[in-house]
Amino acid sequence: MEKELKFTDEKTQDIIVVHFSSWLSIIKGILIKYANKTEVEAEKIISDKKSGIFKAPYSYSSTALVSHELEYHWAMLGAYGEMYWLPENGGISSQEPEDYFDWYDSYIKENNLKEPFIFIDKKE
Repeated sequence: MEKELKFTDEKTQDIIVVHFSSWLSIIKGILIKYANKTEVEAEKIISDKKSGIFKAPYSYSSTALVSHELEYHWAMLGAYGEMYWLPENGGISSQEPEDYFDWYDSYIKENNLKEPFIFIDKKE
């Protein structure tokens, strides 16, 4: 069972629940499917300590920053580097492929993953 990380906004008391292992698994799947990386290459990208891209969030604000972008963005960032969408950096599209959202839902279901980020608004 995946460990949940929970972070609370001190001002609003809103909560973000993070399923970090699910997030990393989705990133790995994206690297393999859309960046054409092997499983070994994808794991190496994710575990690269120098980049610091794929480390667990440590606060509400760090989680909010990570969850602000789709996993596709983080995978392309890991695979191709900063500003990967610029022509001089490879010109990889920052737009998700047409089948991305269907693939995403299927990947989560097929791999028995949890949604990576769950937002709980305390105003409700």
